[in-house]
Amino acid sequence: MPLARETRPTLQDHLRRRQEDEFVGRVAHIGDYRQNLGIPPGNKRHRFIFNIFGDAGVGKTSLTERLRQNAIDRGYLAACVDEQRADDV
Repeated sequence: MPLARETRPTLQDHLRRRQEDEFVGRVAHIGDYRQNLGIPPGNKRHRFIFNIFGDAGVGKTSLTERLRQNAIDRGYLAACVDEQRADDV
């Protein structure tokens, strides 16, 4: 029986972890989103749309990915679509 090969983190894993550790700002947005995930859709406090805005380079894409990952971590199916991926939904 062959020995189980130890899986080591890839370079991508290290970079992803570093980006997550260095992510700053928008803490209120992330908190609001997480809280909203716990509110049933039938509750009038539940929000279906979150508006993410800001100048170029301020981290809108990073924030969107973080919110998507939060939803996935809580068992939701989540995807991101933009003009570059619109034909692949």
